[in-house]
Amino acid sequence: MDRRIQIAAVFLVLAGGFLALLIFGLDSDEEAINGRLDDLLELAEVSGSEGKLQSLATARRISGFFTRNCSVQILYDRSEIDGSEEITALAASLRAQSKSVSFSLRERNLTLGGGGDRAEMNLRIKVKIAGEESIDRGEGRFFLNWVKSDGQWLIDRVAIP
Repeated sequence: MDRRIQIAAVFLVLAGGFLALLIFGLDSDEEAINGRLDDLLELAEVSGSEGKLQSLATARRISGFFTRNCSVQILYDRSEIDGSEEITALAASLRAQSKSVSFSLRERNLTLGGGGDRAEMNLRIKVKIAGEESIDRGEGRFFLNWVKSDGQWLIDRVAIP
């Protein structure tokens, strides 16, 4: 085989592989963020009583979806939760007080930006919490800012109007 044909064949194989990677690629950032949100919502759900240690362990896993310095701003009552330690404490407290917590995602809009390492997400989620009695919290809007850190998408800011 002519040397030029061999070089052209290698080039075509490499170009085809690169094109396939672009088209079928590894997980896109959008898929990765949506997958992280789905995992977080699944982990945050409570069904049945949990012991304190299990509640705390799950709360720590939940806080792993957030940056260390994240902020959760609850705008309607002007309160703020700062950092993953406070998120762990809040999640553990909610889990300990609830017999069940469920989430139903109604709407999700994602906008990528910031040079490929930032994203904004608008959500509408129906929340149902049962403690002593069942409470339907209704639907709420949530605004999330995501950042990519060491190849993993984490929530850096949550705003709840």
